[in-house]
Amino acid sequence: MPKSEMPYHFYTDHRFALVVLCIFLIMPMSISKEISIQKYTSVLGTLAATYLSVAIIIKYYTMLTVADHKAPLYSNRISSWASMFSVIPTICFGFQ
Repeated sequence: MPKSEMPYHFYTDHRFALVVLCIFLIMPMSISKEISIQKYTSVLGTLAATYLSVAIIIKYYTMLTVADHKAPLYSNRISSWASMFSVIPTICFGFQ
């Protein structure tokens, strides 16, 4: 069904989902005086980031190569694998 024909429901709106997430997940973790509850969410967050990284790598290598004669979007190419992995500390810092 095209997006224009889909019925609108308040519970499918992203703003509603964000409010529910904040009230029922983030706020209870923020109210606690003990920081020990954060160890569980830290493990889940690390697993989620690892899953996302692995999924992107798998998707990259399983993409079908399509012959495309358009100009490349980025003129800068990655010069080596080491330079590509140099962004990992920045990503980890941003995640923490």
